[in-house]
Amino acid sequence: QNQENPVFLFQAGSTLTTAASTSVILTNGAKAENVLWALGTAATLGASSVLEGSILAGSAITVGANADIRGCALAQTAVTFGIEGSVKPPAACASCP
Repeated sequence: QNQENPVFLFQAGSTLTTAASTSVILTNGAKAENVLWALGTAATLGASSVLEGSILAGSAITVGANADIRGCALAQTAVTFGIEGSVKPPAACASCP
């Protein structure tokens, strides 16, 4: 709180899974380019989910139908998308990390 550009790092030894139609939205001036999800294995976003921040996964990232990552998606094995799934890098990012 009361920091101009705070950085948020969320670490998990294994996976991140979101249910369908869930949203992880930033508030109080937090910026997607300052949020990083570092995962030991995989990330799976359910259909129509929204996640803000970049994902670094040890194996794979699966983006469900109509789901959005408002950041970057980097995985050692694969990044797969359902119908209309997307990755939207924040406007302030010159490139993904």
